[in-house]
Amino acid sequence: DFAHLMIPFPGYYDNVPGVTVEPNVEPANESHVSAAWQVWAYTSAAPDFLGNKATVLDPDSKVLRAGTNGWTCMSANPQGKKAWADPKAGWASAREAAPV
Repeated sequence: DFAHLMIPFPGYYDNVPGVTVEPNVEPANESHVSAAWQVWAYTSAAPDFLGNKATVLDPDSKVLRAGTNGWTCMSANPQGKKAWADPKAGWASAREAAPV
């Protein structure tokens, strides 16, 4: 099974009445463990029109920000805090790093 995501090209919504997309800007002077920074970082991988209104989860799957568009943003590897993670040796395979 395959899944895909169709993302409009940049500027697609520029001339649509009633639609504005604010840029996702990194918060100034925030620690990388702060909720504000995590929300910015986890949504920055998505186009602004999706990430700005998405629910954001921390690495423990706690909601940092509730969303309104049905999309969810989270850390790249929410499995990283599991007991079997080995930060010194790394992962044996990509499958081990992020099992589906």
